[in-house]
Amino acid sequence: MADTGNSTQRMPRGAIPSPRWALAAANPHVPDPSISLPQSYLAWPTKLSYWGNNKHDDCVSAEEAFAKITALPYIYISESTLIGWASQHGYLEGASIYGVLKTMHDEGLAITGGTVFDGPFRTVNWTDASTLQSAIFSHGPVKIGIGADDLQDHTHGHVKSGKNGWALYGYPSGLEEDHCVSLCGYGNLADLEKLFKDQGVKVSVPKGMPTGMCYAMFTWKSIGIIDEQSMLNMTYEAWVRNPVTILSELPTVSKLKLKNDGGFVVDIHALYRGPGIPHYSDKANHHNFPIAQTRTMNLSEKCEDPAIQTGDIVQMKVWVEAGHDNTYSGLFRYDPKGPAQSFKISGSTLNNSLEYLGPA
Repeated sequence: MADTGNSTQRMPRGAIPSPRWALAAANPHVPDPSISLPQSYLAWPTKLSYWGNNKHDDCVSAEEAFAKITALPYIYISESTLIGWASQHGYLEGASIYGVLKTMHDEGLAITGGTVFDGPFRTVNWTDASTLQSAIFSHGPVKIGIGADDLQDHTHGHVKSGKNGWALYGYPSGLEEDHCVSLCGYGNLADLEKLFKDQGVKVSVPKGMPTGMCYAMFTWKSIGIIDEQSMLNMTYEAWVRNPVTILSELPTVSKLKLKNDGGFVVDIHALYRGPGIPHYSDKANHHNFPIAQTRTMNLSEKCEDPAIQTGDIVQMKVWVEAGHDNTYSGLFRYDPKGPAQSFKISGSTLNNSLEYLGPA
């Protein structure tokens, strides 16, 4: 299967329509009248991946990973972790949206240092603009099931997998539901174009595209824009999670300790951010050291401007001189009374491995 932006090859899909009984039994999303909706809105992830949907029919699971990195607390699930989870639950080559939502709510997905769950999920009336926009703005990306047969070779614009900024309009109705995507923004065309530009993305707008209400849509490692009528024509079901992510308790950390078993010089870096901040601060220990030595970084001393706060999310990063840096995927929460967390790096400058050893 295609793994680049080659739109001539059919990209995998994998959505199976949710059971009618599940749709009928689900509680609907009701907009909160106390929340004033902005005219336009766009939630943008800090990182994108195919999450296996360039090789497997795991679109329903891949959307879960997209939602987790797009909404608070901005958790990135690696592609290998997502594929492993989907395979374990029988979702790698097809799944219903309801089935994946229920599994994520009941069992969650284990990441290093914790487990991520979906909050309670509800259906969304996508035919009512205010209800749909309320769900997108108030609770994060809306998970929808669509007919995707025309996404890659549509006459009026098409999806370019792996490349942000595509746009399309005039999508046909009546295509069989076979794909799961995510709506992460809305607004008139000009407003969405500006919001994309703020993310460094220029939208390729096809000639004749309606200038009214449009939606930002994720699929196949890309985010683009569809007009409202296209969204209505392609959609068969819509769901929202509240909250998008529930994160189980993370281990605490006050110091980062590293043993260098590699044939190169390294330094410890701490990546940290507040629970509601999408981007990490990166602070170095400024104590480079060679093989067969160990160093410890005291977070309270080194993580300044901004000062690290109790409860901040922390990751371990190792700077490798003249080589590839390595960041441990596991998450910790900063606690000045917490333990030092220990790691070991080995290998070569261009092919190194970072291993978590546990509390010191």
